[in-house]
Amino acid sequence: QELASLAWAFTACCRSASAASWCSDRHLPSMAALFRALSEAAPPRLGEFAPQGLANLAWAYASAAHEDAGFVAALGCESGPRLHTFNSQELANTAWAFAVADVRSDECFGPGARFAEMCDRVEWNDKQLNQLHQWSLWRAETGCEWPPLPPQLERRSRAAFASAQVHPSRMQRHVCYALGSLGLPSQEEVRIPEGYSIDVATEWGGVRVGIEVDGPSHFRTDRRPTGSTVLKRRQLRHFGWTLLSVPYWEWEALRDEDRFIQRQMQCAYLAEALDEATGTRTTASGDGWVAIDCTSLLDEATAEL
Repeated sequence: QELASLAWAFTACCRSASAASWCSDRHLPSMAALFRALSEAAPPRLGEFAPQGLANLAWAYASAAHEDAGFVAALGCESGPRLHTFNSQELANTAWAFAVADVRSDECFGPGARFAEMCDRVEWNDKQLNQLHQWSLWRAETGCEWPPLPPQLERRSRAAFASAQVHPSRMQRHVCYALGSLGLPSQEEVRIPEGYSIDVATEWGGVRVGIEVDGPSHFRTDRRPTGSTVLKRRQLRHFGWTLLSVPYWEWEALRDEDRFIQRQMQCAYLAEALDEATGTRTTASGDGWVAIDCTSLLDEATAEL
């Protein structure tokens, strides 16, 4: 239980912007080193873990986006036969964690498992329903023929996920202003059929692009994306979206006392990033207009051979 609590506490702390300096202290073990140590120490003792400990470990690995498929699979083998003892939070955290890690576990979710059955026996809050919906999206993503959530619960989880409140940031608005300076229409908080809200949607070179304006909460203290961010990006791409992430530190680096120069830098940054995301090449751009050569970068490289 102490191992699980350590993983949970360290991950929760390092997800907090206010704790960034604490987590970055060179005298503390790195997050990667901590999880490597846990991966060595925990497996022989997983049978001693209570359901809360197993779920907390899974959540910590997923939230930190620490990749260790073997360890997550071992958690599944231990958790699966004991799912009937899990409460709603433990079930939701476990399902969400496996979706983030993208590790398939027949022991937890397969035809002989009791996950779907147990989900129909407990009460859920909105946060847990959101996690269940992302698990359902992952089930569709993988194509696994696991038992789905009970129909009523699946509808509830989708409705909760699709109705989650969004709060556009000031940085997001500024990205939209810069897109306007490039002559590109944009839409904010575009709700797609799968329930996700995309920060900004625009079109570049005939390609529909979703722009995720990612503030500090989307990253660990080492600027690697959190598990939530990894999952959203992967699932959006699976459902056909071309994505561009605008990290906060790159956008903040474009500041200048001269607002015109700042806007020029922002436009140049977005044009280059959109080129890279879509595989197109801009031939000319300027404040208020843009011309695009849709020649594929791959085709262009091939032609030069």
